[in-house]
Parts: sequence; structure tokens; C-alpha cells
Amino acid sequence: IQTLQNVSSHIDDMRAVTFRYNEHPEKEQIGFIAEEIAEHFPEIVVYEKDGVTPYTVRYDLMTAVLLAAIKELRAEVAELKAQL
Repeated sequence: IQTLQNVSSHIDDMRAVTFRYNEHPEKEQIGFIAEEIAEHFPEIVVYEKDGVTPYTVRYDLMTAVLLAAIKELRAEVAELKAQL
């Protein structure tokens, strides 16, 4: 077991977007760009059969990444408050 660290440094590189799957263009989705997530967290991306091309994000695992980022940011805020 290893605690995720320095996650918040990657937050700026992850965009929350709206999109439509090619297979279901009638329904707009909200999510992330798998290629962008794969750059920082390849273990939470599902890849095409070639094992290289990002296909989608494992949103159930994204929760842990975002929680780690929130905790890091809260610690930073607490540190800055202590300096005041």
C-alpha cells in the first residue's frame, strides 16, 4: 500500500469537459479526456486493445485521486492560515 502524493500538482493538467461518445452522440456526457489523465495516472485509464491508446477513464478510481488532491490542498490552506 502506498499513499498517493503530489496529486494536486497534476490538477491543472486535467480538464473537466462535456463530450459525446461516437457510439451514442445523442447524449451529452461530463468527464475527463482519457489521454490527459493517462499522462499522470495511467493506472486509472482503460486502453484500447493495442494497450497504448487511451479509451476511457475509470471514474470509480478517479474518486481516490481527487480525494488525495483535496487533502493536499486542505493541508496547504492550513499551513498558509498558520502563517497569518
